[in-house]
Amino acid sequence: MKQTLIIALLFFMASCYKVPDGSVPTGAPHFVATLDGDLLTDTLLYLKTNNNYTYTETITFTTTTAGDVAKYPVTCHIHGQPPGVYITPDSFTLKLNNSQKFTVSATTPAAGRYYLLVDITSAPYGLQSYPVRLMVYP
Repeated sequence: MKQTLIIALLFFMASCYKVPDGSVPTGAPHFVATLDGDLLTDTLLYLKTNNNYTYTETITFTTTTAGDVAKYPVTCHIHGQPPGVYITPDSFTLKLNNSQKFTVSATTPAAGRYYLLVDITSAPYGLQSYPVRLMVYP
């Protein structure tokens, strides 16, 4: 019995594999995009119709699984805003686990409810579009 237990223990230990320290997983990581800390689909932006109304937002791409972030950058394009609303820059590419600031400004847009589209493209997941609510008030 003791000999069988020792053989089983040796077999178990030999079958365990540890990933070497410092190695980077090579697969594509999953990620989440947030806008100033909120998921894109939960975001509501407010704008005033005043001339020269400007503020800055930050979009962040955070990995939720391990993977090679250097190999899989994301490209983001923000569009669909109503006339009189400007986004700068409206397109950018960056690596995961990074953020990008962009400016939203308004001259004289009509008051109302709108949607911006945030298109995120990555090699493993292709194009993903997210509607972001935009409220323009007088």
